Amino acid sequence: MAAFAAAGAADPALAGEVAALAEQAGAQLTRLRAAAPGSPTSTAAPSGGAPPAPETRAWLRGQVAAAAASHAAACIGQSGARAALLGSIAAGLAGQDGRLA
Repeated sequence: MAAFAAAGAADPALAGEVAALAEQAGAQLTRLRAAAPGSPTSTAAPSGGAPPAPETRAWLRGQVAAAAASHAAACIGQSGARAALLGSIAAGLAGQDGRLA
């Protein structure tokens, strides 16, 4: 979520383009928090913030790809519904990565 906010602040036109993706990421984060109450889920801004336009899209895509990989890796240490949720979120983020290409 922080990456979408930082990218939107750096490039307002991009913010409009990716509003649906940001909304989807927010919904996924809400489901993840509900599935693992008390677990840390960071929404802190990425270090260094977003670069200025036109590099912002590429930067955001990198952030989304990294989040997808992180969620996929986290599946390995989980089981049941939590693993399924993490896998689903990883797949959704991978799809967002493709849409940002």
